[in-house]
Amino acid sequence: MICDTCEREFHVGCLRDYGRADLKEVPEGDWFCSGECSKIKVQLGSWVRAGEQPLGPGGAHSWHVLRGFKHSAGRVEMSMRASMSILQGSFDPIMDANNNMDLLPLIIQAKAYREWDFSNMLTVLLRFNGRAVAAAVVRVFGSQLAELPLVATRPDARRLGHARVLVRAVEATLIELGVQALALPA
Repeated sequence: MICDTCEREFHVGCLRDYGRADLKEVPEGDWFCSGECSKIKVQLGSWVRAGEQPLGPGGAHSWHVLRGFKHSAGRVEMSMRASMSILQGSFDPIMDANNNMDLLPLIIQAKAYREWDFSNMLTVLLRFNGRAVAAAVVRVFGSQLAELPLVATRPDARRLGHARVLVRAVEATLIELGVQALALPA
């Protein structure tokens, strides 16, 4: 079994032996290894559903936590497209060598494709005075770890502190969730 938040793997027999779960069959839908992972998934979902939110004092910045294009319309679709534009404009394609496919759109859209599963990825868009200026991709692996593999600022908005605002907001959010560490793998 693989937890739908922390992505740790568990043997069904070990779960039963250690009193964590007595599974008779593979459960349908999401499965969590602990109440903590379930709580984190619920909180992340609430941030996605909250839509664009003001960020920090002064009200000039706002952020939008997104998870894919699924069922998106209006402001969500605009935010996803703006995030895609910022990230694709700032990074070379992330190519799958087997089929010469760019994985970056799949990452941003939180999709799974063949052996690649990006469904736990969140995309975060930062706006300044209503204008999209920075974007990031975040994945939370339960309370132990989150990663921030991609952060980018529009070329005409660089060196103005927008990425710093975005990263600090992500850090504060992760602290609120009880996540212990943030990895910046780049």
